[in-house]
Amino acid sequence: MADLKELINELPNLADSLKLSVGDANDISQQVAHISNVQDKLKQIQEEIEEELGWEKFKNQAMGVLPFLGTVASVFIPGGFLVDVAIGAGAGFIAEKFDNSETELTLNDLQLKIEDWVNWGEWLKETAEYILSDSEVINKINSQIKKSSLPTQFQIVDESLMINLAFGEPKIIQQQIRQIIQAQKDLLQVQQRLNDVINYIENGQDILKILVGISAFFGKSGFALEWFDDEHGLIISSNGQFKALADVIDECAFLKEKTTALIVHGNTFRGQAEQALKNLENQKKKVEAPKTQTIIVPQTLEQRSKKSANIKQSILVIASSLAILGFGGWMCRDKFPQLQLQSLSFNQEGNVVTNLQSAQKLGMEAAVMVQNPPHPIVVWQQALLKWQQAINLLESVSEGTSVSAQAHKQLANYRVNHHAISQRLMTESKAAANLESAQKLAMEAAVMVQNPPHPTEVWQQAFFKWQQAINLLEAIPEGTFASEKAKEKLSVYKTNYAAIATRLKY
Repeated sequence: MADLKELINELPNLADSLKLSVGDANDISQQVAHISNVQDKLKQIQEEIEEELGWEKFKNQAMGVLPFLGTVASVFIPGGFLVDVAIGAGAGFIAEKFDNSETELTLNDLQLKIEDWVNWGEWLKETAEYILSDSEVINKINSQIKKSSLPTQFQIVDESLMINLAFGEPKIIQQQIRQIIQAQKDLLQVQQRLNDVINYIENGQDILKILVGISAFFGKSGFALEWFDDEHGLIISSNGQFKALADVIDECAFLKEKTTALIVHGNTFRGQAEQALKNLENQKKKVEAPKTQTIIVPQTLEQRSKKSANIKQSILVIASSLAILGFGGWMCRDKFPQLQLQSLSFNQEGNVVTNLQSAQKLGMEAAVMVQNPPHPIVVWQQALLKWQQAINLLESVSEGTSVSAQAHKQLANYRVNHHAISQRLMTESKAAANLESAQKLAMEAAVMVQNPPHPTEVWQQAFFKWQQAINLLEAIPEGTFASEKAKEKLSVYKTNYAAIATRLKY
C-alpha cells in the first residue's frame, strides 16, 4: 500500500515531464529517450494499481465501505492534488492533462488517465522522429529560434514610435525622422513574419509545417509541445506560459491588425516630422541676411568737407533710426516669449496625442483580454489595471488641445468599463473563495469518516460539513470561472451527502 501511494505521488512530475521542446536535433534525441523512461514508469504504476484494484474490490465487498472513504483513492479527496499541482504551476487550461474535472478520482479513473499520458508520450516520440528525419525543417526551426519572438519584436517597434517630436530642434528632429524610417522598415518585417506564421499554421498539411510556423512566432523564446485535448487542441508552452494553437493564430491576427494601424500611424508621424523640419529650414533662411564687405577708400579734402557738412543731418537721421530701432527692439523682445510659448505648445500637443494613443492601446488590450469569458481571476485583474492606466492617461490630456474632446468622450466610456470589470472581479473572487471553502469542508468530511465504524456524532459532523460545502457551491453564480468546477463537484458532494444521510437512518 505504502509503495503504491509513493508511486502515485510521483505522477504529477511524470505527467508534467511528458513534453517535447522543439529545437536542436541532439536535444530532441535526448528527449525521446527521457519520454521512453517516463512511459516505463507510468506502465509500472498501472500494474501496481491493477493489483490494488483486485484487493480493494474484495475488501469493499466484505466491509461495505462507502466509495472514496477508506481506500487508496482517498488520497485524491476532495479531488485533485494533480490538478492543484498543475494550476499551482500557472498551467491554466493545461490542467486537463492532469484532470480538469477535479472530481474525486478512483483508481479506475487514474488508470485511464495514465493510459492517456502513455499515448501522448508515444505521439511525442513519433513527432520527434518525424522532425529528425527532415533536415530542411530542422534548419528552418534553428534559423527562427535565433530571432526575437513576434510579440517582443512588435513591442520593440511600438515603443520606438513613442516619440515626442522636438519641433524646435532641427538636429534632434532629423534623428527622430531616421528613427521613424527604421521603425517603418521593422514593421514591414513584422508584417511579413506574421503572414508566414499564419500561412504555415493554417495551411500546413502536416505537423512539420505547423511546427515551423510556431517556431517563427516564439523565436528565441523557444516552445514545447505540452498536451492535446479535444477542447483546446494542441497546447504549447513558452517561458512558463501556455497557449493553445488557436490562441497563437488569434494573437497573430490581433498583432497583424495593430501592425497595420501602426504603419499608418508611422506614415502620418513621419509626415509631421518632415514638415516640421521643412518649416524650421524656411525660418532659418528668412532670418539669415546676406553679409557684404565694406571697402575703405581714401577720401579727398572736398569729400571730407561735404561729410562734415552733413554731420548734423546724419545725427538727426541716426537719432530717428535709434528711436525706431529702440521701439523695434522692444517689439522683438516682446515676440520672444510668444515664440517660446509656441514651442512649448508644439511639445504639449505631441505629448497629449501620445497619451491618447497609449490610452487607446491599453483599452484595446484590456477589451481583448476579457473576450469569451469565463476567465481566471488574474485575467480580470490585469484587465482592470489596463483600464485604470488608460484612464490615468486620458485624465492627463489638457483642455483646449486638439484631442481633448475625443479624450473626454473616451474617458467616460473607459470609466464605465473599469467599473464593470471591477464588479466582475468581485464576483469572481467571491466565487473562487466559495469553491475553496467547499473543497476544504469536503476534505474534512471525507477524512472524518475514514476507517469506519464511527460514533453517530462523527457521522453527524461529516453530514453537516457536506451540507455546508453543497450550500457554498450552489451560491456560486452561473458563468463564473469557478462555476463549471462547482457543478462537477456538486454532483459528487450530493452523492456523499446522501450516503451519509442513509447511514444515519440506520
